[in-house]
Amino acid sequence: MRRPTMADVAREAGVSRALVSIVFRDAAGASEATRARVRAAAARIGYQPNLAARHLARGPGRAIGVLMTLRNPFHASLVESVEQGAAARGREVILATVGPSRAEAAALAALAGQPCAGYVLLGPTGGVDGIVALNAASPVVVVGEPALTGVVDVVHSDDAAGVRAAMDHLGALGHRRIAHVSGTGSAMRAREAAYREWMARRAAGEEADVIAGSDTEAGGRAAAEALAGRALAPTAVLAANDRCAVGLLHGLGRAGVAVPGEMSVAGFDDIDMGQFGAISLTTVHQDAAALAARSLEFLEDRIGGLAAPARSSVLTPVLRVRATTAPPRPARSVR
Repeated sequence: MRRPTMADVAREAGVSRALVSIVFRDAAGASEATRARVRAAAARIGYQPNLAARHLARGPGRAIGVLMTLRNPFHASLVESVEQGAAARGREVILATVGPSRAEAAALAALAGQPCAGYVLLGPTGGVDGIVALNAASPVVVVGEPALTGVVDVVHSDDAAGVRAAMDHLGALGHRRIAHVSGTGSAMRAREAAYREWMARRAAGEEADVIAGSDTEAGGRAAAEALAGRALAPTAVLAANDRCAVGLLHGLGRAGVAVPGEMSVAGFDDIDMGQFGAISLTTVHQDAAALAARSLEFLEDRIGGLAAPARSSVLTPVLRVRATTAPPRPARSVR
């Protein structure tokens, strides 16, 4: 089926194609009544503006390319804040998503083919080369991947400080046998290192207990299955992120382990899902709005010609205590 064009909209509305172009470019030269008639005609025939062509027409100075992971809810919060900040600057956002059917390299290549003034990359994990190449064409700011500090401008939360806050909370409740479900990427490695350091200093002889996992719901469920096979379970678990924590809660529930009665669970990110009453997850809150605002400040500096060495900005996260943590009960085996 042929896709409707501007010419089709013009015929349907009874106006010139040039007038249709004015309406969809939000340019001067058309009355509000005419704009309403053109948009109504477009809706009737199913016309959708070609956004890529619009960006090309406006030139590469207005659009910002954003890389995100499709199934990462924290990235969704970041994108929302980036879009709001970009709109306030008169800019539009072009998204490239990473998912099960699209590797990061392919998403970066798609962004490189867009006429963007700069790029904000959320949590890239595919290595340095592609990012360096992209940065050579237009400035790049990375959010949430501290390993790229010194390569391009980077904005991230203080992962170690966030973990210490969560572990201090669990320790103050009386937990000493605390496990950690690890994730992937440099931010997750920083969280694991901070967990190990806390256990070495504060856990009164208890050893670090790291369950190799992934920063997904499936990783959390797998960790719960691993705990279910133990004779002696930890009294608390710190998950690499909230997605993992949600999967952990689901798996523990299926194993008959009450949270927080028999095992406390904490996460990291503070995604919207974790705030709901049915979950009410204790977690380390990353300020998506502040991370997005700082990344856009850095990007605007670079677009404006700043030639300083690569910079970094580290924001301090805060703990949100909710319903999934409580003092430990007497030890019990997980069945």
